[in-house]
Amino acid sequence: MQVDAVLAALRVRRLTSYTASLTIVFGARPKQHPAAMTLKIRPVFLALAFAAHADAPAAVSSLAKVGEAEGVTVQIKVQAPSGQDTPLQVACVFEYVEGDLTTPPALPAALNGMLHLDQALHGLITDLRRTGRFKGHALETLLIAPPAGEIPAHQLLLIGLGDRKAFSPELMKRVGATGMREALRLGVTDYFAH
Repeated sequence: MQVDAVLAALRVRRLTSYTASLTIVFGARPKQHPAAMTLKIRPVFLALAFAAHADAPAAVSSLAKVGEAEGVTVQIKVQAPSGQDTPLQVACVFEYVEGDLTTPPALPAALNGMLHLDQALHGLITDLRRTGRFKGHALETLLIAPPAGEIPAHQLLLIGLGDRKAFSPELMKRVGATGMREALRLGVTDYFAH
């Protein structure tokens, strides 16, 4: 089964709230995967993958089945990334530019999931990027075990998006593959990406 074919077969409305996620549940287990995999993906992926429309942002905690193709069910649930209890949370970030989480083209603070995640971690993501310990180069990864009580996720995987001026849908496909590869390597069968 080709994921692109499945995604193309589905109609997904665009959710403008940062907290939306796309869940893809594979009904049949591929031989190389030990369990069915659930992927939760931030709406920026949806915006790149689909031509989508919505009149208004969906309400937090709403869940909608948006399609099914080739045994794959796709649901969209609106949820806050910094509050997800998940074995692995994946966060994608561009190369560091001073103030990039709070100044345009960043989303307003109320809708900015990355800003909320960084705040929940007391500025850890900004500090890692500002000091060069995580540069955010395209497909660069860093696995973090968050301190107890800061976020519910057991592990946080940062994936670099590189220079924001070179951003492309093709890069997002590669980022998705990187997140999936790392989740499988870690033995995680459910993860949240934003």
